[in-house]
Amino acid sequence: MGKQVIEPFALDDQETSIYYDRVSDEWRIYSNVPRDCRKFSKAVDENAVRKYSEAGTLLLLDGKMKKDWYVIVKEHRKLTEKQRQEAAARLARYRLYESTKESGGD
Repeated sequence: MGKQVIEPFALDDQETSIYYDRVSDEWRIYSNVPRDCRKFSKAVDENAVRKYSEAGTLLLLDGKMKKDWYVIVKEHRKLTEKQRQEAAARLARYRLYESTKESGGD
């Protein structure tokens, strides 16, 4: 069976749902947000429904989560302006280090 092809969803129709079924003791993932479909594609079993655009972009994912994956819900980290500046400086130093390493410098 080939890939199922569908039209992209409008932005206001896009959603991602992750839910737990206590009766079957399984997590399920449904998404028609392309970014989330790519993100969760490896987390669902091989029997999951996958639908694609004409260009091959994964547009819909619906299936059971594999047993070796799990869900964590946590609050987003809130940085102060000083913490944000320090993190940006660390990232800039790291990028400089990586670029000199790739160009053969020490």
